[in-house]
Amino acid sequence: MAEITKEASNRVIVPIISDTHGGHSGALMNPETVIEMEDELGNRYNYQPELTEIQKYLWNIYTGALEKIKVLAGEDPIVALHAGDNVEGNKHPSELVRPEISAQIKIAFNNLLPLCRLPNLKALRVVRGTGAHELGFASATTMVVQLLQIAYPRLDIQAIQHGWLSVGGIDIDYSHHGPGMWRRTWLTGNEARHYLRDCMM
Repeated sequence: MAEITKEASNRVIVPIISDTHGGHSGALMNPETVIEMEDELGNRYNYQPELTEIQKYLWNIYTGALEKIKVLAGEDPIVALHAGDNVEGNKHPSELVRPEISAQIKIAFNNLLPLCRLPNLKALRVVRGTGAHELGFASATTMVVQLLQIAYPRLDIQAIQHGWLSVGGIDIDYSHHGPGMWRRTWLTGNEARHYLRDCMM
């Protein structure tokens, strides 16, 4: 379990995002993303993908939310969670921005840069997602987190499968797939109770 204290603050802000699916043409993409490409003569050049309309819409929502988080936090520390599927993967290649795996990693990395730039961010946990979106053995999350660690060596950034985070004395149990919904209305809540009982035992 990771312990993150309140320090001198009265509170800790914990924003949670999930399923940003970097690389998918209908998912989040930083408009500042630049992908290194090669032309027919072998010359390297920078390619900046154009956002689709839905990507523009999602980016505005994302950056607007980050601005509100900054105002909400004030001087208080921020501990952020990305709850999985930060990369799209290759299961549906026709829907990708670019076919290269490296492009997906670059897009996912750039998606998290504004979050890492929040002035009071103390830590970021990136949860490993569904196998179909991880490029094998949680490789996508591992690569994205390694790039973020290089870019922000002073931040506490880690990839994790199933986290138990203590923030200012409050325990947070988090993963990409936790207890889901039951198929019958009269059984709603059973899955969460069984999950909690299993954790307790």
